[in-house]
Amino acid sequence: MNTNHKLLTAAGLLAAPALLSALPVRDRIAFAPTAGASVSMTYTMVSENSLDDMSMSMNGQEMPMEMEMEMANTMEVSFTDEIQKVDGASPTAFKRTFNTILSEVSTEMAMDMMGQGQDETVGGRGTSPLEGKTVAFAWKDGEYAVSWADDEEGDASLLEDHDAHAWLAGLLPGEEVSEGGSWDIDTSALLGIFAPCGDLHLEIEMDGGDAGMSMGPDAELFTNLRQLMDGALEGSFTGKLTGYRDVDDVRMAVIELELEIDSVSDLSDMIRESMEESLPPEMPIEMDIGAVDVNLTLEAKGELLWNAAAGLPGGLSLEGEMGVSMDMSMSMDAGGQQMDMENYMEMSGSIQQTFTIN
Repeated sequence: MNTNHKLLTAAGLLAAPALLSALPVRDRIAFAPTAGASVSMTYTMVSENSLDDMSMSMNGQEMPMEMEMEMANTMEVSFTDEIQKVDGASPTAFKRTFNTILSEVSTEMAMDMMGQGQDETVGGRGTSPLEGKTVAFAWKDGEYAVSWADDEEGDASLLEDHDAHAWLAGLLPGEEVSEGGSWDIDTSALLGIFAPCGDLHLEIEMDGGDAGMSMGPDAELFTNLRQLMDGALEGSFTGKLTGYRDVDDVRMAVIELELEIDSVSDLSDMIRESMEESLPPEMPIEMDIGAVDVNLTLEAKGELLWNAAAGLPGGLSLEGEMGVSMDMSMSMDAGGQQMDMENYMEMSGSIQQTFTIN
């Protein structure tokens, strides 16, 4: 090899690192915990909604009424997952301890019906029998079996409808992605954001009169996103790897999230059960719920931080606007007097979601 060729070869070797560093970085952004890992997460949701429109008719006659209503909801769920066994990138056994489960709802309403005015404030605060408890998840026959962990004891019904996948992994790309790359996210992953851990079996005690609220759903319905997302979620949900950020000396992948979702749910069974429970047993009233169609719209943007080296989430923030409308029809027989009622209600407001890693 002549001298010129040797110089060129040497120059190429020296330049190789610089050339490689200029190429697009491709990372495997994936959920990949290790056995023995412990992850503590706190989920917080704050939503505020105002009544935009409402109408009510009885036996085909529209009832003259004016109403103003404001609803607010705050929910906090803190839990710790201890990964015990892993097969590939999937935990096959882990324990989840519910540290905090707290929900607060409030409604302020002013109504004028046929010249009769009424102001009402309804509020509630509650938690769950799961708070302070630890449940165990074990992968068996293609799904997670749930049981009480260690020496825990509790009602078996509290073990129903849990969601093991509370790690935001459904938001990640299914393959390696370069910085600036984007991907579609399955809309079902929204339940992991807005209803983490599944059914938390909340028990909320409401204070305040209920006469005004009997003409529509209560605050718990309009703020329970797990119920509102019961139907098929349609629309778009995308993620984009925008870059990297150092957070407490940990390099995090920054994933931009954007969603525009629409969902229609039939909540007639739930409303029927709720009304039957609220009526005194001695009251001679028979009800037939015809339909309760609830439409949820949601537009939001935010970001997910992901610790690619650890294969674990680093945090999430999401903020946007939501709208909820309800169209309900029912008939009632009160002591032989038949009443057919239709009620329409439409609300809109804001919602903020955050996940933090403790």
